[in-house]
Amino acid sequence: MKRKQPSLSLVGAGRVGSALAVALHKQGYRVLSVISRSGPAAVALARKTSSPRASTQVVDVDRSADIILFAVGDSDLAGAVRTLSSLRGLKLKTSVVLHTSGVHDAGILAPLRKAGARVASFHPLQTFPARTGSARTGPVLRGIPFGVDGDEAAVTTAGKIAGDLGGRVLMIDPQFRPLYHAACVFASSYLAAVLNAISGLSGSARLTGPWTEIFGPLMTASMENLVRTGAGNALTGPVARGDVATVGLHLDALEKYAPDFVPLYTVCGLEVARLALSGNRLSREDFDGMLRVFRGAVRTGATPPAKKRPPVKRPAKNRRR
Repeated sequence: MKRKQPSLSLVGAGRVGSALAVALHKQGYRVLSVISRSGPAAVALARKTSSPRASTQVVDVDRSADIILFAVGDSDLAGAVRTLSSLRGLKLKTSVVLHTSGVHDAGILAPLRKAGARVASFHPLQTFPARTGSARTGPVLRGIPFGVDGDEAAVTTAGKIAGDLGGRVLMIDPQFRPLYHAACVFASSYLAAVLNAISGLSGSARLTGPWTEIFGPLMTASMENLVRTGAGNALTGPVARGDVATVGLHLDALEKYAPDFVPLYTVCGLEVARLALSGNRLSREDFDGMLRVFRGAVRTGATPPAKKRPPVKRPAKNRRR
């Protein structure tokens, strides 16, 4: 006989909350209530998950649920927790309360722990971009880690949820939570910034063909080398070999044709130089030379040319006839 799945109340019907609620509903979890700042979003998700309650007020969350999941923005989490914890006579002795924030540990749920709840963080280490016409049906949850810390019983529940979604638990030391989240940012948004630079420079250089096909083999090989040998050993290119002249040509071209990318090139170049120096790939003399080149680029302050303002039309003066 199949075991009955837990019930769930959701606070936050954005991309993360919606993806998790729909996925858990498919696994047999009963969604008892959906709360969102957006009424239409709450109603839409309630319909998708067959939830009997949708509201824009945190106090309307069904507190009889086995699991209360907060999937709100990092800056909104403390306020939402305070709102629920302020309810007179609040009792959550049979509930596990989780949140999906990457930067906050379980301690932010302490007000609900006082009401008897067992609490934990439950951060899906995945990107949840806005959907476009060509986007896949939903984010991939199978195989991903979920960053977790908190009370033992709540961590056990988090592990069950992760397992039901095909993922796994990654225990995070609370004191290093912001550091862990910074790594997540490097792996997603900062990586997107670098890929955008490749795309932009491909266009500026008037290369023919999709940039993903042109640079795909190089990116794939670089990633494979990094995984196999480590970042320091995978370094190649002019910065890693101390070729100041080539880096200077790059910076000149960027300032002339793609000045928006000068800061990113400089920051990435400094980090490559640091890695090369620490791995004895670059001498101190070459490192200092590279540092001077990049500092010069920063002082130059390359910025896009100012857009010409359209001429201001002045009202014609009335002429006396």
